[in-house]
Order: sequence, then structure tokens, then C-alpha cells
Amino acid sequence: MSRERAIQTIAVAGGGIVALSASTAFARALPGTKVTLIQTAPDPAALADLMPAAGPGVARFHAALGLGELELVRAGIATHRLGTTFRAWSANGDEWTHAFGAYGKPAGAIPFDQVWCRARRVGAALPYDRYSIGAALARAGKFVHPARDPDSLGSRFDYGLRFDPDLYRARLAHQAAASGVSTLRSEIRDLERNGDALAALLLADGSRVEADLFIDCIGPSARLIGALEDSFEDWSEWLP
Repeated sequence: MSRERAIQTIAVAGGGIVALSASTAFARALPGTKVTLIQTAPDPAALADLMPAAGPGVARFHAALGLGELELVRAGIATHRLGTTFRAWSANGDEWTHAFGAYGKPAGAIPFDQVWCRARRVGAALPYDRYSIGAALARAGKFVHPARDPDSLGSRFDYGLRFDPDLYRARLAHQAAASGVSTLRSEIRDLERNGDALAALLLADGSRVEADLFIDCIGPSARLIGALEDSFEDWSEWLP
């Protein structure tokens, strides 16, 4: 890509965890690019700010942001998360835990899920989550890091993190500033378009922000992307 076509300026709009994460990630991944965060009022319906939790992949993402697991846990910003417990979702009402990582152990070349299905057909299997180390730890309210020995059953689970939203936002804001993100605290008054694309954001304080790339992290209202594409995909028939 030529310098003339390269993305040199990025504007991230939003006031919550997603906007702070995105702006920091782009600033660190593209150190020669100017990243501006237009910090709007947080959307009360933004799911990431209501239930801030992440799966195992968050470790790689935090590494890219320059954040460490132990730092977050010791500061009370995060706790370990082994999975999700579902209540009143199953047909018979039984509670079950969807844990991260593998379940059981294969029988030679036969994957464990096939072994379990065969045992279940003859009534010789416990509920599937009873074969997860992570689910067992979650039910007991305990945590330990997975074993490093791949042959150990203790290595066959994974974990993510759950966050205190206010503390996590504050830590991300500090990291964004340390990564060179410029922050403007203002609401978006209007959008300036150039054909089918955004050209600039017009802010309530009178500022005009241009960028080669705009990222909409505002929340469910999708103020930026909604101005270009307002279609909505309804998933209600698949949800309980």
C-alpha cells in the first residue's frame, strides 16, 4: 500500500469499554497512525458495559494492549472466569455449566464427545458438564491455573476474565492515553458524508473531526454505521 492510500488517521466514537479497547488496540498496532477517541456519553444499553466478561482469547488481546492478567487481578479489576452457568434453559430445568476448554479425555483416537454420546444412549453417562474440570471448579467456587502437562486432565480446561466495569474502564482510559490516543469529550451533533462514506464528525463543542477510518463503538444505537446501513437482523425466533 502506498503512503497516499495508507490509513493515517482513525476516529473511534463511543464512551465505554469497547471504544477504549478499540482505540488503544489501533494506536498500539499502528504507531504511525493518529488515533482520536470521541468519548461520548456511555450507552446504558451497551452489553459490554453491563456484563463485562471475556473468554480465553482476552489474554492475547490484553497482551496487545499492554495489560497483564496478574496486574488486573491483583488490582481488583478482574476475577477469573471458567465459563457460564445456565439456569432454566434446559428442557427439564436442570442447571448446567458451559465451561471453557475440553471435556473428558479421548479413548485412543475416538473423541470424548462420541464416547459420551454412545454411553448416554445406554443410560451410562452423567450430564456432559460433569466431565469438565473447569465446570467442576466453577461449581465449587474455586480456581487454579491449568496444568502445563498436556497429558494431565488438569490441563484440559481454559479460562477468561470478568471485570469490574468502572475499574476496567478507568484502567483502559489510562492505557489509551499512555498509547498516544487523543481524546475529545463531546457528543456527536451531526455527520458529514461524502457520497456513501463518512467524511467527518461534527461535534457539539464545534469541533470537526476528519479521519481515513471511522469506528463505531457507540453501542446499540450505532450512530455512525446506522447512517450508512440501517438494516437490522432479527434473531428473536432463535432465542429463548
